[in-house]
Formats: sequence, C-alpha cells, structure tokens
Amino acid sequence: MGVSCIPTMERKMDEINELVSILVVVRDEGNYIESCIDSILKQTYSNFEVIIVDGLSSDDTKQKALRALDNDKNSVKFKILDNQRKNLAAGWNLGINNCSGTFIVRLDAHAVIPKNFIERSVRKLTQIRKADNQIVAVGGKLGIQCKCNSFVGQAILNLYNSPFGVGNADYRFGRNQQLADTIVYGLYHKSVFEKVGFFNENLKRNQDLEFHGRLREKGYKLFFIPDITSTYFIREDIFKIVKKAFNDGFWCVRIFKYLSIRHITPFLFFLYILSLVFLSFLFQGTILILFLIPLIIYFLLLFYINFKNFLQNEYSALLSFFLFPALHLAYGCGTLFGFLKKIH
Repeated sequence: MGVSCIPTMERKMDEINELVSILVVVRDEGNYIESCIDSILKQTYSNFEVIIVDGLSSDDTKQKALRALDNDKNSVKFKILDNQRKNLAAGWNLGINNCSGTFIVRLDAHAVIPKNFIERSVRKLTQIRKADNQIVAVGGKLGIQCKCNSFVGQAILNLYNSPFGVGNADYRFGRNQQLADTIVYGLYHKSVFEKVGFFNENLKRNQDLEFHGRLREKGYKLFFIPDITSTYFIREDIFKIVKKAFNDGFWCVRIFKYLSIRHITPFLFFLYILSLVFLSFLFQGTILILFLIPLIIYFLLLFYINFKNFLQNEYSALLSFFLFPALHLAYGCGTLFGFLKKIH
C-alpha cells in the first residue's frame, strides 16, 4: 500500500492544523495528573483542547487538574467532566462525546508524552491516510518507568521490559512501522467512532482490545510507528500488578475472538501446570521427566533473563524470578475462571 515510503517532514506544520482533542480519564490519580498535564501543555502542536473525565475521585485529582489547566500562562481550551458511572469505558465515551477535534488522543494520567507527540502523530496519520484511508489511527512505542529506585520497582520494570514477561506487542517492542492489532495512546480520526461505535461499557478490562477488534472487523486499520514515543509510570505494588493480571485474564474471555497468541499463552501455561500436578500422581521416573521438559525450559529462560538483571541489582533479580511466573499464572488462572464463569 506504499505506507512505508511516507515522507517525514515535507509539509509545514501550519498546513496541518486541525483541532486535536486530548482525552484523559482519571480516578484518584493525584500523584500523577500534574505531570501528565504538564507534558500536554508543552506540545509543539498548538491547536488542541484537553478533556479531563474524573470518576468522582476521593483525592485531590480534580483540583490538581483544574489548577494545572486554569492558569493565566495557558490559553489552552479544556473541560473537566464528572463520570458518574466511574467505569473507564464510560469515561472514554463521555469524553469522546464532548470532544470537538478532528482527531482524538486517549492518554492515561500515569503517562507523559514528549513535546512533539501530537505534532508527529497528526502529521503521520494525515500522510498515511493519503496512501490508505482505511487507516484510522496511529500509535507509537510505550516506555515503562518507575518514579522510585527501590528493588521492588526495578523488579516490576524487569517484568514489563521483557517480552518473556508481558508478550511481544508492537507497542512495547516493535522496531518497524507496520499495521498492528492494537495501539496505545493512539491518535484516532474522530469519524471512526461514528462508524465503529464506542467503547463497550459492560467490560471492566480490555475495552481497547475489544474496540480495536471491532474496528479491524469492519475493515479499518491501526498503524504502529516506533518513533512516536510515550512513557508510562508503573505502580510500585506487586499485589496490584498480580491482581491486574488476574482481572485482565478473566475479562479477556469476553473478547476471545479478538485476542492474539500472546493473550492465550498464559492460559495454556496454567493448564500445563495443572496437568503436571495430575500427571505426577499417574507417572514417575523417566516418563514424568519428559512431561517436565517444557517447565525446565521455562525456568532456564527465566534464569537467563534474570541473570542479566542480577548484574545490576541482585535483590530485584531475585524478586523478578518469582514475579514472572506469578504474573503468568495469575493471568492464566483469571482466564480459567473467566471460562468457568461464562459456562455458568
């Protein structure tokens, strides 16, 4: 389709000046919202508005957002809306319905974007659609960071910065611009929501995967561009990380037909572990060792990955050694419970 031959900086920016709506849905994000908004206000692209949708936060998120945006130094147009349902998808839909832009960007409060993020995204999507107008959104590469320097935070970073830990999604590890099954913090042409519909408010997780699946089902396309970058700051809480993995696995059952192999692998791993427990009662000796070969390979890979981390911080590497399988098993267990729930 000729997309890979797109010129990079041929047009002057003032020729591409459509309004961009930057949408941030939040709830109790007082520790992160200011840095997110600060990165938005530093954009080189001038024609944008900011829509903050607050899920009735119990902390000072809303006040901090208002203080950051309602500043004499800023001429940015903004709205702060209340999401009575508190549901993430409901917040996105409320925000989209209040956006005035030709383009919409969805950000998280935990994210920050470089100053050329909007400019580069608008330019790329505008140019790409000249070659293929079925491409309705572009997204870039997500970097993961932690605001702390503890060994726990480093262990979580080890997990999220490894394809073995979280899968090989383009938005995490892709190197070449190409069509993608999903994107993160993408710039969407607003018309796509009129054609495909909005986010499914009955889902508590994976709403973006379901939306992107419907989008592709109708013949539209997503495009990944690695030189568009953003950064996400993780929470330093192992319990929340594992709980999120379980919930992601649980809710992925509702969108099973849109999933890729990276979403299914933890479930297969969990079933394999369960089968080993059963087989250990039936077989012994050499036969049992044969069944153990995949598990041995798994832990050899785990050891290899964390040996490199050990050279940086032995405590974080040791924790990572347990964190990887904990996340994989939690996700797989969640998927199993999701299937059982669906059956009943």
